[in-house]
Amino acid sequence: MKDKLIDGSISTNKEYDAMMETIDFEKNLLDQKELELIELMTKKENLAKEIDEDKASLDGIISELKSKKDDLNSKMEEVSEENNALKLERDNFANDIPEDIIEKYMQIYNARKGVACCRNFR
Repeated sequence: MKDKLIDGSISTNKEYDAMMETIDFEKNLLDQKELELIELMTKKENLAKEIDEDKASLDGIISELKSKKDDLNSKMEEVSEENNALKLERDNFANDIPEDIIEKYMQIYNARKGVACCRNFR
C-alpha cells in the first residue's frame, strides 16, 4: 500500500485518504496482534514455570512415597517374622493337646469366622 502511495498510482485526495486509513487500520491490527502474541508468550513462560514447580513437587512426593513404601515393606517383614514365630509357638502348644480337642476347637474357630478361645491345658 505504501508503494502505491509512492509510485503515483493514486491520483486524488480521496484515494490518498482511503489508502492512509487502510494503512492505519492495518497498523493498529498488527499492533493488537503483537500485544496478543506478547501476552500469550508471557502466559507460556508462566505456565512453563508452574510445570517446573509442579514437577519438583511431584518428585518430592514420589521420593516420600518411596520412603514410606520402604518403611512399610520393612514393617511387613517384621510382622511376617513375628507371625511365623507365633505360628511356631502355637504349633508347639498344639502338640500337647489331644487331637479331638483340636478338632473341636477348629470347628468352633471356623464356625465363628476366626474367633475362638480355649483354656490352658498345661
